[in-house]
Amino acid sequence: MVQFHPMDDTEILKYIVIGFAILWIGICNAMAYMSGWKSLARKYPALNKPMQKRYFMQDMKIRWATYKNGITIRTGPEGIYFSMFPVFRFGHTPFLIPWYMITKYEKTTMRGKAI
Repeated sequence: MVQFHPMDDTEILKYIVIGFAILWIGICNAMAYMSGWKSLARKYPALNKPMQKRYFMQDMKIRWATYKNGITIRTGPEGIYFSMFPVFRFGHTPFLIPWYMITKYEKTTMRGKAI
């Protein structure tokens, strides 16, 4: 005969935290895959990060996914480097697109700054 023992509050909280962490990692990974971030990271792996200019908490749209205030963009002689805010980084490996791969450039503004 199977006997069940009641769980105390700390045990319940432990399972809630573990469940939330698994769900969070799964959602981040699914978003990286479906948006195309993983494909970009595979095609343009970031071997190092440029240190010239840094634009923190930027917005970015890849396919249907909009990343609001979660992107850090760095520029340098190598190209443009993209990385996610650490809390959302699961599945979002940083990538660097070399300048020679950029074929179209549109001058625009973001939060009042020319980019």
